[in-house]
Amino acid sequence: MSTPSAAAEKPYPLPGLIAFSTVGIPLTAMLLALGLWVPRYYITLLHKAGMKAVAATALVGLAFAVVRLFDICIDPLIALAMDRTKTPIGRYRPWLFLGLPFVIVGIHQVLVPGTHASLAWLIGWALVTYLGYSMLTLGQTAWSASLAPTYAERPRLFGWTQGLAVIGSVSLLLLPIADALNELIPNRL
Repeated sequence: MSTPSAAAEKPYPLPGLIAFSTVGIPLTAMLLALGLWVPRYYITLLHKAGMKAVAATALVGLAFAVVRLFDICIDPLIALAMDRTKTPIGRYRPWLFLGLPFVIVGIHQVLVPGTHASLAWLIGWALVTYLGYSMLTLGQTAWSASLAPTYAERPRLFGWTQGLAVIGSVSLLLLPIADALNELIPNRL
């Protein structure tokens, strides 16, 4: 038996669903890099500068704890600002556009610090990176709730988003294997 409201509920088109969900791929890859390789890099830098390995590890861990605690506090403020946003392009798109430069510049500065590498550098630029990350993820999550207003569509949208995020993580973890294979296989040009 069909009701008028059930007939009006059409599933979100698959191409749009996939395009919307691809945001999760680079964001998850970025988080993996921040959690897996960046701490080791900064611990090594501090250790080479003369600090004991245990102290360097503790300081880098403390730096990430400070950044994440700030992130916990700033997320509700960003969400409140998103709820009050009214623009011709919608409530959430401006936050996606605004968060992108923060993530791009912040992650670049964290990953390629040059001669500026220090704990202060790491904390400052990680704060910028996570601020942009919060804008992007909160914007995407809130927008997805408006794209899929029905209970039946939300799991489909969130499932695609999380599935593609896993693909981003696995792809990043496969890079060292691809690099090792590239070294083993001679170039035949």
